[in-house]
Amino acid sequence: MKSFKLKSFKSFSKNKDVLVLDLGSHSVKVIIGKYEKSKVIVSNAFTVPIPLDCYRDGKIVNMLEVKEVLKKALEENHVKTKATICTIESSFVITREILLPVVQEEELKEMIQYEVGQYLPIELDKYVIQHKMMEEVTEENISKYRILVVALPVEIAWSHFELLEFLDLSPVALDLHANAICKIFNADAAINDTETIESKTIAVIDLGYSHINVIIIENGIYKFNRMIDLGAGDMDTVIANYLNLDLKEVEEQKLALKSVFAGMEEAAVSNEPISLEKSSALEMTLDVIKSTLDNWIDEINRVFKYYTSRSAGNRIDGIFIYGGNTGFKGLDQYMTHTFGIPTAKVNGIKNVEMLHQPTVDDLPIYLNAIAALIRK
Repeated sequence: MKSFKLKSFKSFSKNKDVLVLDLGSHSVKVIIGKYEKSKVIVSNAFTVPIPLDCYRDGKIVNMLEVKEVLKKALEENHVKTKATICTIESSFVITREILLPVVQEEELKEMIQYEVGQYLPIELDKYVIQHKMMEEVTEENISKYRILVVALPVEIAWSHFELLEFLDLSPVALDLHANAICKIFNADAAINDTETIESKTIAVIDLGYSHINVIIIENGIYKFNRMIDLGAGDMDTVIANYLNLDLKEVEEQKLALKSVFAGMEEAAVSNEPISLEKSSALEMTLDVIKSTLDNWIDEINRVFKYYTSRSAGNRIDGIFIYGGNTGFKGLDQYMTHTFGIPTAKVNGIKNVEMLHQPTVDDLPIYLNAIAALIRK
């Protein structure tokens, strides 16, 4: 999708480093890298925790707090790069798919503008409207363009621009997660060294802190995405309340599980005998995690059923998971077993090189930011 080009956004050289801020309700993922000769090279990456309730669903709720936290983090990490891309996702974004006859570009733009005015239930002056031509199809022997139209509230776009202005950064683009991910999961992409997605329909699922984003890609072409209002934050809160722990202790408790696919007798990391109290706490944690995962899977399955019901030939051949909550050991096995569809965590992508050694194994966490580097 074309980036949301507001009049103050700058052009940049594709061969030079760019700063990417992937903003979320729990943290901001920061990378520095470049897209050169069809290859993404990441030279630095780090995560900045965001105070609770300062950023929610694509909206900067507490601008002052977010500004100060990011300013301090950029200074501490000695970031000098100015050209900046922001990537976000929000339920406030409206998307519509339209089919239009194959015509000249200028005429096509006029037709899109008319369609948007007729069929999107919005006040046009309050939204940034962009479109992306997805593919050319034939319908009733007539060639048509399949076009995705996206409407982003101006309020959201300009608040991110204001944030970058305060940080003395030069805004290049504001991208959406789903759009960025589709650029990196193209038909030629090889996932985890050997897995190719050519001629396949895959579901790429971002398991985030406050939401789950399900993106359907068919032979490298975006079909649609759905955001689910569920995430690890709810899971952590339940565990914290049941076991009377703070959120940091909850993370430690989750890490103390060997596998969510295992039974309780196999779940503890240590092979040494554990106390009844610790065993009970681990069992409670495992129960909450599995109950939450089952809820996630039910909602994801609704999205799958919607997609497969649209056409008799629609299917899901594979699932790839990424995001901050793919750290559960055995999660891919659990989802493979439950969906009956091969599921894998994204650990590597052809043409993505992580030069920053401390984060080489953290590609799933930074994937939205990495994908946003691809400008085409």
